[in-house]
Amino acid sequence: MDGKKYVSSKLLELLSPSYSERTTNNPFKNLSLKEMEIAKHLDEGKSLPEISNILKIQYSTANTYKRRIFEKLNVHSVLLLSRLMKSFEV
Repeated sequence: MDGKKYVSSKLLELLSPSYSERTTNNPFKNLSLKEMEIAKHLDEGKSLPEISNILKIQYSTANTYKRRIFEKLNVHSVLLLSRLMKSFEV
């Protein structure tokens, strides 16, 4: 292939298990686009009132999204959310 080295996806998985674990077991893939957007704002240290103002949604809606994010990712604080985001390089 143009004189370049080629590694199959199966071989890549065998050589790099941490890479395949991050991509296949990434819990952030279960979040909707809106949930991901809110998770990023929370990670940046924004409060729910700030997020609801930025996204032009009700505070209660932002709070519901936050609760769903925490449930889906099995975290109970923004600090744990931030650590999880960093570990998956989100």
